[in-house]
Amino acid sequence: MNRTVKPKQYEFDDEIIKVFEEAESRYGARRIRKQLRLEGIVVSRRKIRQIMIKNALVSLYTVKQYKPDKSSSNQEKVEMN
Repeated sequence: MNRTVKPKQYEFDDEIIKVFEEAESRYGARRIRKQLRLEGIVVSRRKIRQIMIKNALVSLYTVKQYKPDKSSSNQEKVEMN
């Protein structure tokens, strides 16, 4: 049988980590993708995101942006007149 051999997938972990660290943990998947394209490396944003999750890379912007809701308006007791 004539089977098509799938080309070996390249590992982009090192390049993604390098760009992330050069940006001082400020770049997310979209900006990393843009930077890699400028360097001539084409990788999908989802693949970059998977690698970031696997290596526990979280941008500082994402951490700063998250603010839990501190109001407890639903937990307050209702006063009866």
